[in-house]
Amino acid sequence: MQKIAIVTDSSAALPSEMILKLQKCGGFAVVPLSVEIEGSSLGHLSEDEVGERIALAHALGHTIKTASPSIGAFQNTYRDLLNQGFETVLSLHLSSELSSTYDVARTAAKDFSAKIIVVDSQTVALALGWAVLKIHELAQTLENPRELAEIAHEICENIQLFFYIPTLDALKRGGRVSPALARVGQLLQIRPVATVEDGKLIYLERPRTIERAKDLLAAHCKRESDRRHAVEFYPEHERTPIATGAIVGAHFSANRSELESWIEANEFSSNILISPLPAVLCAHTGLGALAVAVY
Repeated sequence: MQKIAIVTDSSAALPSEMILKLQKCGGFAVVPLSVEIEGSSLGHLSEDEVGERIALAHALGHTIKTASPSIGAFQNTYRDLLNQGFETVLSLHLSSELSSTYDVARTAAKDFSAKIIVVDSQTVALALGWAVLKIHELAQTLENPRELAEIAHEICENIQLFFYIPTLDALKRGGRVSPALARVGQLLQIRPVATVEDGKLIYLERPRTIERAKDLLAAHCKRESDRRHAVEFYPEHERTPIATGAIVGAHFSANRSELESWIEANEFSSNILISPLPAVLCAHTGLGALAVAVY
């Protein structure tokens, strides 16, 4: 029997059908972050209903807030997995620079001695999600939880997330950018292209049209891919997947056909895990965002 269970959070942006499949395999759980619109929780709604509410809230300019899971939610998840017979839980979460989720998970883990290992991925979305998939795969045969945690760190260090946001409005309402910067962005119609470095959101480009933003997003992906092809990758652990510079995951926010057209136009591989941005991320990006993970 598999000895190590894997836990992540909803910011990993894994497709719902994939989550169900992993849960059926056993040893896997996702702890959701919460989303509120104008102070009203959406926890009782289905995934589709949450998406519809968020789309409407963005259109109406309503305030959307997100919050980390509670300590109790983590403790219940860890306890359930240990009661199922797993010896250790590896809990892999979005960057501590973007959310308090990692800190909450660490606090919850203190009640379980050394049976819970919490990892700060220093990233988010499918950059985190793809790492979670690989770690869950390795957990089927690897019995050393500390080694598995080190591999998780190595994968996360070598996966890069690029994305563009069609407007700064949602980031402003969520407190992710200053009102002054948001006003300038609205005035100049800036569509920022960004990445995550050392766990932090970093703006790379400030184009003023959506087409230019998509072109720059593709350029950064190709540049990162070329860089990885030019440098030999020697992982510290022999079980760590080799980084080839391929696009391994892509996100859309109410614009799947736009994402698929962008992938085809730039001749990227068709073997890409495509997933909608989850509610907790769409709350901050707004509608029309695209995101890509390169490994």
